[in-house]
Parts: sequence; C-alpha cells; structure tokens
Amino acid sequence: MTSRLQDLDSSCAGDASIKSNNNSNMNSVGTNSDASHDVATESGNGNPIVDCKGERSDNNSSSHTGVCDYDNNDPLLDSITRTTPFNVGVDGHTSVTRVELAYSSQRPVPQKNTIDLQATGGQQQNRSISISDSKDVDLESSEGGKAKSNPTASFEQEPLSRKYNYNHNDPIVELAVAMAIPCDVDSRKKFDIKQVAIPAFEHDYHDKSFCRRYAIVVGGCVVLGIAVIVLLLVILSNDTAPVYQTDAPSATKAPTASPTKITRESIIINYLTEELAPKVLVDENSYSKAADWFLYQDSQPAGLSVQRYALAVFYFLSTRNGSNPWRSCNPPFLSSSEEPHSSSEKNNSTTENTNICTFLEPTRSPDGSSMEFKEIPQKIRWLSSFHECEWQGVVCSISNQVQSISNQVQSISLAGQGIQGNFSSLFTGMAGNEEEEDNYFSNLLFQAFPFLKIINLSYNVITGTLPASFADFPDLINLELQGNSLSGEIPSTLFDKFTSLQLLNLGENRLSGSLDTKIGQLTKLRGLHLNQNYFQGPFPSEIGKLSSFLTHSRIYGNSFSGPLPTEIGRLSHLVDFQYANNLFKGTIPTQFGQLTSIDIFRLDDNQLSGTIPVELCNLTNSRAILLERNVLTGPLPTTELSQLKRLVRFHVNNNQLTGPIPSELGDLPDLKLVWLHLNEFSGSMPTEVCEAASIPNKRISFLQADCEPIESPANPCRCCTSCCDRSTGVCLSV
Repeated sequence: MTSRLQDLDSSCAGDASIKSNNNSNMNSVGTNSDASHDVATESGNGNPIVDCKGERSDNNSSSHTGVCDYDNNDPLLDSITRTTPFNVGVDGHTSVTRVELAYSSQRPVPQKNTIDLQATGGQQQNRSISISDSKDVDLESSEGGKAKSNPTASFEQEPLSRKYNYNHNDPIVELAVAMAIPCDVDSRKKFDIKQVAIPAFEHDYHDKSFCRRYAIVVGGCVVLGIAVIVLLLVILSNDTAPVYQTDAPSATKAPTASPTKITRESIIINYLTEELAPKVLVDENSYSKAADWFLYQDSQPAGLSVQRYALAVFYFLSTRNGSNPWRSCNPPFLSSSEEPHSSSEKNNSTTENTNICTFLEPTRSPDGSSMEFKEIPQKIRWLSSFHECEWQGVVCSISNQVQSISNQVQSISLAGQGIQGNFSSLFTGMAGNEEEEDNYFSNLLFQAFPFLKIINLSYNVITGTLPASFADFPDLINLELQGNSLSGEIPSTLFDKFTSLQLLNLGENRLSGSLDTKIGQLTKLRGLHLNQNYFQGPFPSEIGKLSSFLTHSRIYGNSFSGPLPTEIGRLSHLVDFQYANNLFKGTIPTQFGQLTSIDIFRLDDNQLSGTIPVELCNLTNSRAILLERNVLTGPLPTTELSQLKRLVRFHVNNNQLTGPIPSELGDLPDLKLVWLHLNEFSGSMPTEVCEAASIPNKRISFLQADCEPIESPANPCRCCTSCCDRSTGVCLSV
C-alpha cells in the first residue's frame, strides 16, 4: 500500500511534526488494498501530483468516483489545479485520474533531500510508516543511520522496541514528533522523504493491555495493605495478650492454659482475678474450689454469672471446702446418707432427682428452750444444675419495671444448717482462716449481690465480728444473725449506712460494748433484737426517734444499766417490749402507760424500785405483764386492773409489794397464770380469785402465793396450785 503524507511539514534544517487524521479520506487509502499506484513527486510548476483510481458511475457518463491520495480537508490546500484522465481500464469502468494539487504559500514545499526521524513510543506494538511503493521502512534495522526497507506489510506485530514503525493512518496514533537529522544524499534515489517518527500516543483506557497493567498495580496495593494490617494485628495481639501472674505459691488448674490463647477458662479466671477474687489462683482454697466447679462441673451456659460463682464461694467457705457439709440440701456431689430423704427421693434415682432435697427448717420447741427441725421436701440443692435462684434459701427478684432488674439475688436464708466459718470470710471475702490477718477484702459478695435485701443465717455456728464494710449492702432491710457466736462491738458505720434497715436481729451471740446513740438514725427500723449478749452501759434515749415504725424491741439478757429512758413511751406502735434481765434501776416511767399497742411487757429481773404505776393498766391490749424479781414496793392497782381484759399472764412475784391481793384479778376473763408469791401481801386469797381458779380449763390455771407453811401461812389460799414459804423461798406444788 502506498500512503502519502500530505500533512507532513519537513525540512532538513528544521523540526517536523506529524499528526494523524482519522477522517474517511485518509482511512480509505489504508483499507483499500486495490488502490496501489505511483505518486508523481511534483508537476512542472512545483505542485504535487497524485493519482485517483475509481469507477465510472455508468457506461455513458464520464464522471467517476474513487479514492485519491490527498486530504481534501487540508486547510493549506488551495485548489485542485488540474485533473487529467490518465488511463481507462479495458472493461470501460476503471479509470485513473492524475490530480495536481495547489497549496498556499504558507505551506513549505518538501525538499528533495531525505531526513531520518528517530521514534520512541509508549505502546507495546510497533507500527511502520509506508512511504514508497510496496515497501515499508524498517525503523528497527537501520544501517549507517539509514532506514532499511522491507517489502512486507506495515501492520505486522514485532517485539517491543524503543523504535517504532509509524503508520500515520493508524487510528490509535494521535501525535508523532519528528526530529531532523543529517540527510543522506544517496537516499534520494530510493525515497523522497525518509522518516523515522516518534509517535506520542494518548492513553486509550479501553485498551486491554492498559487495563491489565492497572489491575495488577491496584491488586498489588491491596495485597500489600492487607499484609500490613495483618502484621499490625499480630504485633498488637502479642502486646495485649493476657498473662496471668500472681504472688500465690501455687495455682489451680484453671489458669494452666497458654497465656496467649483466649479460652473460656482464661477469660473467666482473668476476670475473677482482676475484678473479684485475686486469690482464686491459690490452690485448694474456697475461691479456686468454686472456680473449678464453675468451669468444669457446672452445666449452666458458658457465660460467667458472678452471683452464681459468689454463691459457690459462699458454700465452700461455709463448709470448709466441703469437709463439713450443711445439715440439708448440699450439692449433689457432696450429699451424704445422713441427710433426710423423702420417700419419692428414695424411690427415684434419676439425674433430675439428684438435684432434689428435703430441707430441715428450724423452729423453737413449745417451751422455747430448744430447737426443732421440720422436714420440707422437694427443695433444690445448692450447686445443682438448676438456676441459682431456685436453690434452697435463695430468693431472687422478679421483673422490676422501675429498676429493670430480674433474677438478682435478694435473699439468702439458711437458718439452722450448721454453717461454719468466720463471718468476715463469709460475707466480706477474706481469704483464709479466722486467724489469718492478711487484711485482704475482695468484697466479692458485695459486688455479686448489689440488690441483696435479706440475710438470715441464724442458729448456725458462725464466729468472728461484724466488719464495718458489711454496711456496703445499701439495700439491706433484714439482717438476722441470732443464735451464732459473733463477738465484738457493733460498728458505728452500720448505723450510718443501714438507713433502710427494718430488722436487726443480733440476739444470742457474744456481742459486747455499748449501744451507739446513732441507733436513732435507723428510722425505718421495725425490729431491734439485741437480747442475750454482753452489751452494757446506759440504754440510749435516742430509741425514742424510732417511733414511726418500731414494733418489736428485745434487749433482755444483757447488762444495760441506769434508768429506763422515758422516751420509750413515744413508741406508740410497740407491740413486743422485752427489757428484762438487765441492770436497769429507778422507777418504771409513767410514760410507759402510752404504749397502748403493747402485747408483751417485760421488765422482770432488773433492779427497778418504786410502785407499779397505775398507768400500766392502760395497756389494754397486753397479754403479758411481767415485773417479777425487782425491788418494787407498794400495793397493786385495784380497780384499774379490770381494764386488762386480754391479760393472760400476770407476774409480780419476788418483789416487796404490800397490801391486799386485789379481787379484780378474778374478773379478768383470759387470765391463766398469776404469780403473787414471795411478796409482802397481806390477807388471804380473795374468793373471786378462787372461784375463777375453780373452773377447769377456762380460768386461772396456775396460781402461786405465799400459802406456806400450812400452820401459819401469810396468805392462806384454798385454790392455789403452788404455795411458797417466804422465809425459805421454797415453793411446793399443792
């Protein structure tokens, strides 16, 4: 194929630039394989001449259409000066017309010298520029600075080279930059112009080779970024991996997992160690025992339940790691044959039944002198597969829309189960025995039971003192620890923080010291029971500030001394008033007559003196008035006694009372026990009283007076059930 570079401006002395034109005229030459013809260099007047080859439109017309080797749209082309038919084909249809082109004066006429253009390009395919008949210029194989022509086609692909064969008709080529070099005179014999072009290609973003390179670059960047991220994660994970260290001499089997391996065991042990109980890592203590059970024996879900773990710690602490089990409802793996079993439990040995127990509930004997146990079947064992809120003695909260809490432990009641241990260990988490003084408190139960309201561990074998930190249970309303062996004083902080407390029962322990005047801060208190301890000193008058709710107050069996506070008379809701067996002195305040709600009124076994105030006859709801073993003097109230219609027990024995025995006692319909002995009464027993005593099972059942010796009794009595001798103090049944 022949291609004429009409838009080439060239000069041996100057630069030349070639710009491809993709119009239809230029492309037609490159696509018509039959348009092969010679090109006249120039006409006689210097104008270039080209040949056009085409076909006639019909047999009778001289017009023809065809392709010419020039650009009709060239702005420098002034006109076509001459058209000369050159040859007509034998068939009469083919014609060749020679055309002379006239260019403007601005267009330089190409010199007959030849130039070499050295080309470089960015495309991967080599292109060739056709400038002569049936020959292409081979820009890659130049000899002596000249281009070597090859008779091959111009669009053959060749290996990548920094030199390119340039075809200006190639639609990909946008710009070729030419640089003049010294002309080879001899080359004029072969070519008018000898060029080596430098094509400047614009990127074609639809070109597949470009897309492949772009994808490779982007993919490489993505892979490199992922590798960097993974490397950073590995480094950070090594820096933050949990490492379990402790000063403990030995470790339980729970933390033996690799410190960098995140497992359920490692997560739980790490949390327990850092947040709750650091000594969980010490082997064979209650914390590690509970952790072993929780990790390897508990069948509950895999997550950590702090309150479930805390209850397990409490069990192991209270049984010396299981060596001294409770009286009933021990864990399935620790239950013994000594525990009571119902008939259904004995006949059913299924796995579910192993979680069932018979609970022994303590009760007082009828005479109040001992404890008895009542069997309650179908209860749930501790540390069983059931939810901890179903374990015997554990009560949890129900759904609370105000506080949005549920299944939170609110009550632990395990009275009479033989629970052992130091109270500080059980409820403040001090690890170790009672003698251990490591001053370590984990506050495990405080954190595990933030909503705890009731603690009832009465009638067990608990020792130790009441720690001040025990006041950290802010919602506690009932604290029942009676019947244990607690010692020491009551910390004053309890009165500062237990402002919601409603029941404080510390009776039957070994507590000592005085009762703090801050007792008046417990304004919501309903029950105050400090009986049978070693308290001493004056009883605080601030007790009168508890008038809003206090109904039961038992402080008998202590060594409180001094006068009875008259402020007690303000306790208008008081029902149970038992201040017996102390060292109170002075008279009975007349203000006590305001306690109209009293059911039991006890001031026996004190050192009270003076007369019995008639105001006590205002205690019309009272069933018991016990004033024996004091130093009371004077006569008994007479007519006022008839107001005590509900009175069952009336004890005034062992005093120094004088005067006659009131006949009004025979008018009290519910009176059963009347103890008048060892006093200074005069006269015989009134007939009204003996008549009341003569009615079997309805009136006075027990009547004691000084009716001994029979020969000369101080108070002759024909209806008494027991007679006493003042001189000897001996009483004999009749």
